[in-house]
Amino acid sequence: MNTQNQQQPSPKFVSKRTPLKLLSLVLRIVLALGPVLAIILFVFLVEHKPKTEHAPLPERRIVVQQVVATPVNVARLWKGYGTARAMDAANISAELSARITHRPDAIEDGAAINKGDLIVALQETDFLAAVRSIEQQINAIQAQIQGLVVESTRLDEQIDLASQELQTLQWELEQTEELVGKGAGSSIELEGRKRSVHQTQRQRTALVQQRELIPSRKARLQALQSDLAAQLIQAQENLDRTRIISPITGHIESISVDVGELLTPGTRVARIVSIRRIEIPLALPISAKQSVRVGDAVTLRTDSQLDRAWSGTIARIAPEADASTRTLTVFVQVTQSPPTDALTSTSDLLLPGQFVIGTITTEQTKPRIVVPRRAVLNDAVYIASASATPDSGDSDNTRRIYRAVFKPVRVLYHVDASFPELDISERQWAVIDQGLEPGDRVIISNLDDIDQGVRIEIENGNRL
Repeated sequence: MNTQNQQQPSPKFVSKRTPLKLLSLVLRIVLALGPVLAIILFVFLVEHKPKTEHAPLPERRIVVQQVVATPVNVARLWKGYGTARAMDAANISAELSARITHRPDAIEDGAAINKGDLIVALQETDFLAAVRSIEQQINAIQAQIQGLVVESTRLDEQIDLASQELQTLQWELEQTEELVGKGAGSSIELEGRKRSVHQTQRQRTALVQQRELIPSRKARLQALQSDLAAQLIQAQENLDRTRIISPITGHIESISVDVGELLTPGTRVARIVSIRRIEIPLALPISAKQSVRVGDAVTLRTDSQLDRAWSGTIARIAPEADASTRTLTVFVQVTQSPPTDALTSTSDLLLPGQFVIGTITTEQTKPRIVVPRRAVLNDAVYIASASATPDSGDSDNTRRIYRAVFKPVRVLYHVDASFPELDISERQWAVIDQGLEPGDRVIISNLDDIDQGVRIEIENGNRL
C-alpha cells in the first residue's frame, strides 16, 4: 500500500510542469519557421523596392596619335649568323735546328708587334761560317775567270806573232824553192825552210786551240760560280732564319718558346694575329640569293652587346648553297683600327672568334607598308576603324564613330631608317607584309590604355 503511493505523482507536481512543456513547444515551432519567414520577408522587400533611374555615364575617349599606312620604298633586309675570323694571322714555326740565344723582353702573350720585329734569335755560328766559306769559293772562282781573260789576251798576242812569223817563213820557203828551181839553192836549205814552216804552224795551231778552249773553261767556272751563288743564297737564308721575325703587324696571341730551348724544323714559336681586317662568313636563307650583291652594307652585332655594332660590306658570295641547311654563305669584311700597344683596350673592336648577327641591307628597294616598331603588339596593331552608327554624344548627331580595332599583321622584318614622306620622327620601323591596306589609320600612342572597341580621338583635336 505504501509502495503504490510512492510511485504515483502528486496532483500538485503535475500541474506545475504543464506550462513549461507548452512554452518549449512554441519556441521550437518559432525557430523552425524563422528562416522561412525571413526568406518571405526578403522577397517581399525586394519586390516592393522603389526603382530609381541613373543618368548614363559619358563614354570614355582616349586621345592618340596615328600614322596612315602608306607604301614607301624599303630596302630588303636579310639576317645571318657567323663567327668572326682574322684575315691576317700567322703561325710561326722554326725552319732549322738551333738553340735560342735571345728573346726580347717585350715579346709576351698579348703584346703588340710590328712587321719585322724580332721574336727570338737563334745561335748563328755554324750558319755564318757556311756563308763565309761559300763567299770565299765564289771569290776564288771569280779570280780564275779574270785569269782566263788575261790568258785569252796573251794567247791572242802569241797567235798574232806566230801568224806573222809563219808568213815570213812561208815567204822564205817560196824564195828558196825558186832558187832551187833555178839551180842556185841547195836542197838541204829547202828542207830546213820547210821544217821551220811546219814547226811554226804547229805552234800557231796549239795556241789557237788553247785560245778556243778558254770560253769552255770560263763557262765551267761560271757554272760552278752560279752553283755556289745558289748555295750562298740558301746559306744566307739559313743565317737570316736564325732571327725569327714577325711577318705581319698585329698582336701576339701566344709565345711558345724561351731562351735556351733547342728548336727543330717545325717547332711552333708563336702565333701572331691582326685584328685590322676581320672576315665573317654569314649563313643566309637560300631565298636571299636573288637580292644580295657584293658591296651590300652589313651591320654586325653580338648577342651579348646589342648596343655595339660594326659596319662591313659583302666581299664575296659562295658559289654553292648548303643543301643540308638550305643556306647561302656570304663573306663580310670589316676593317678597323687596332691599338698599337697592349695597354689600349680592344673592347670596342670585333675580335676573332666572336659570334655575330649580321643584318644585310640590299641596294634594291620595294614599296612596302611600314609602321613604327612600337605600334606592333604580339604580331598585331590597333587601327582606327570607322562605323556608320551616329554618335549620340555629339550635338549634331551626324558624325561617324571610330573605334580601336586589334588587327593581326605579319612583320616581314625590322629596319632602322627614316621615312620623311610619312611625316613622323621615327627610326625603328616594322615592315608589314600582310594585314594592312594603304590608308589604314594605325594607332601609335597610348597603346597600354587602349582596348578593343574603345572610342579614340586624334591628338591634334580632329575627332575620328
